[in-house]
Amino acid sequence: MEAGSKLRGPSRKAKYSLATDSVPVARAKDGKNPYQGRIVNLKPPAYKRSVAPLFGTVILGMLWKRTTPAGGWTGLLAGTLSSVGMYVWVKLDPGAVRYVALSMEAQDQAQNMFRALWCCLICVIVTVVVSYMTKPKPESELKDLVYGLTPIPKDDHVSMFHSPVFWGVIVAVAFVILQIIFW
Repeated sequence: MEAGSKLRGPSRKAKYSLATDSVPVARAKDGKNPYQGRIVNLKPPAYKRSVAPLFGTVILGMLWKRTTPAGGWTGLLAGTLSSVGMYVWVKLDPGAVRYVALSMEAQDQAQNMFRALWCCLICVIVTVVVSYMTKPKPESELKDLVYGLTPIPKDDHVSMFHSPVFWGVIVAVAFVILQIIFW
């Protein structure tokens, strides 16, 4: 490509693949965005597609001893694919936003939040269903990993500075003071 030629595209932003929404396709390079084409642009789309299902899988795996590896993996895959599916559905049919975000006037952030909610719910439902259909791990393997099988230490006689309540109050007071200062 010659030095004087310019790339043209339908948008000034970098375009992303519909499959993973994290692989940039060189479309527009107008020089107005200093971060365009950099790795920092890959974080938000990848984050939106994977964190909501991952949250559901991790929380369910930590709190429910019946969760199986197959259930967690299948739930994570179903949640991630549903996120990509909803994204593609709304891009191909803008009227579909009323089903995803429950409103035709939903802005991008609202659509992202609702998509994350649906993905997390799909992930949890699939994880529970598949976990009930597969053999659970024995409780001896889950000791110290799952909340119900982990002994909780007693903090009977600890100093005030080693108490989580003391540090929680300190953080809350600091938060209120900073909130007042920077309001």
